[in-house]
Amino acid sequence: MVIELGLFLALGMVVGLVAPAAGIGGGVLMVPAFLVIFPAFGIAPDMAAHMAVGSSVGAAALMSLSAVHAHARNGAVDWRVFKALAPGLIVGAVIGGVIAHGLPDDILRRVFGALMLLLAIYLVWGRQPHEWRHSAGPSPRTALSAGFVIGEVGSMVGVGGGSMIVPFLLFQGLHSQRVAGTSSAGVLVAALTAAITYILVGRESPGLPAYSLGYLYGPAVTATAITAMLLAPLGAKIAQHLPRKRFQRLFAILLLIIAVRMLVF
Repeated sequence: MVIELGLFLALGMVVGLVAPAAGIGGGVLMVPAFLVIFPAFGIAPDMAAHMAVGSSVGAAALMSLSAVHAHARNGAVDWRVFKALAPGLIVGAVIGGVIAHGLPDDILRRVFGALMLLLAIYLVWGRQPHEWRHSAGPSPRTALSAGFVIGEVGSMVGVGGGSMIVPFLLFQGLHSQRVAGTSSAGVLVAALTAAITYILVGRESPGLPAYSLGYLYGPAVTATAITAMLLAPLGAKIAQHLPRKRFQRLFAILLLIIAVRMLVF
């Protein structure tokens, strides 16, 4: 258990430092790492993907708590846009978790790999969002629809959804000073809903490891989230001094490797 906890703590450090610099959520790092660590410490290979996805959204929910608190205190959350996004995020997260529960483990891995491939392509060739002046952000109907898609996809593959919410809000013209805060609030709602869903749908699954709540593996969720939260402010500061586009392209190569591994092996 000591070695296992050490690996989760180290993973949290990587997530806290790298995710802010790359401008993506930690789930894209946590899920593949959990898929390697879990079987090595006794979690059945045919359950590893579901445990990895569930544990990732559980950690994402914890990590977003401090971010939302800080952004809300600074008035950086657009609550009107958040209220329009939240219903879609919640419903989508529930449906995504239920769908993932019904998928075989190898199919779930391939779904995650496909998303990583798309994200890698976007980081390299995607059009960068920009801020539109004199725009209050998405309409309620657009936010509701987008929230549903983001919540469903994010829940299925174990990401909080920040890597999808942020560009959506920027493309829709929300003021850049409120994008991060509003996205963090959306991630909290989506990840928390997904985590509860994975607890409920996985609670009766045979062969669950000790210290787990449904598909959430307690040591992975808590240890990874703690160090990620502690290192995230440093990661954000480092990001200010990095050539963002070049770093994103290097990170896209890593995502491409992960995607190929998930899709082929």
